[in-house]
Amino acid sequence: MVLKLAGISVAIKGKSILEEINLEVKEGEFISLLGPSGCGKSTLLKTIAGLLTQQSGDVLMGQKNVNDLPANERGAVIVFQDLRLFPNMTIAENVAFPLKLKGVPKAERLAKAKELLERVQLAGYEKRKTSEMSGGQLQRVALARAMAANPRILLLDEPFSSLDESLRHDMRRLVLDLHKEFGMTTVLVTHDQEEALMMSDKVAVMMEGRLIQYDTPQVIYDQPASVAVADFFGGGNYISGKVQGNTFYSNQVSFPLDKPDGDYLALFRPSTLGLVPKKRGYHITEMNYLGGMWDLKVEGQGRVFSVRKVGEHPYKIGDETGLEFDISRAIIFNKSQ
Repeated sequence: MVLKLAGISVAIKGKSILEEINLEVKEGEFISLLGPSGCGKSTLLKTIAGLLTQQSGDVLMGQKNVNDLPANERGAVIVFQDLRLFPNMTIAENVAFPLKLKGVPKAERLAKAKELLERVQLAGYEKRKTSEMSGGQLQRVALARAMAANPRILLLDEPFSSLDESLRHDMRRLVLDLHKEFGMTTVLVTHDQEEALMMSDKVAVMMEGRLIQYDTPQVIYDQPASVAVADFFGGGNYISGKVQGNTFYSNQVSFPLDKPDGDYLALFRPSTLGLVPKKRGYHITEMNYLGGMWDLKVEGQGRVFSVRKVGEHPYKIGDETGLEFDISRAIIFNKSQ
C-alpha cells in the first residue's frame, strides 16, 4: 500500500515537534526514518499509526485520507521498542491477540499463531510465557503478533535497539524476509546509520522536526544535502577553498570543479584519501585498528586528516608520507548556503 504524508505538522503541549513533513512511500518499499534522538521520528510514526493527531496535514494510505480513522481501522501495525506483550498470556495467545479482537474463533487463531511462530523460528514455543523467553525471542514474538494483524503497513519503532550486535543482525534479516514475504510497506525508525543504509530502499533523514533529505542510501551517503547530514553519517575531512574559473583552490588540493565562483567546502571521507610513501609533507601521528581496516591520523600543513586503509600496511607512527585525494569522490558544499 502506498503511504503519503502531506504537510504533517505536530505540536505537543504547545511545542512544535514536526514541521511540514512531506513524504511518499511506494507500495512494498522499505524506508527508514533516521536522525538523532528527539528529532521527531517516533512522533511521526505514531502519527501515521493514528496514535497521535496532527495539527495540520494529511495521512493518506492508498488513495484514502485516514485522518479521521482510529488506529485500529487504518491497516497499519506498530511494533514498539518495549514490545508491549502481555505477561499473563502464553506466547501463542499473545500472537493470536489481534485475531481475538477481530472475533476469529479460538482454534483458528491459535492455529494461525502456531504458523506465524514457525515463520519467526519459534516453533514449539506456543505454551511458554514471556518471562521464559529471551529478549531476542520476544522480538520475534512481537513481529509474529504484528503479522497476525495482516498489516498493509508495518511500522517499527527502534525494535532492535536493546539487542546485542549478533541478535540485531539476525533480527534485521528476519524483518527483511518478512517484509518481502508479506509484500508490506514498511517504515523503520532508527538512529543507527548502518542499519538504515543496509536495510532500506530509501532513507528519510530528519533533524529538529524537519525532513532534511529523502533518497536512496547511496545518494544520501555520497551526495548529502547538507553538512549536517554528512556529519550524521560520519563526516570526514573538510577542506575550505575557493572556486575561480571552474577550479577549486585550497592549500591541500586543487581540482577542476564546474561551480560558480565563490567559497566552498570539499568533504573527503577517510576512504577517499591515500598515502604516498615516496612523498613528504605529512607524518602519521596515530593508528587505530578497526577490524579489517586501520584508521590513521596524518598531520601536516597545520591540520590533521583521517585516512582509512583496508587490510595490513607498512606504516608506523612517525612515518613521513604524502597525501593524495580522490577528487572524483569529493562532496562539495557551497559555504554561502
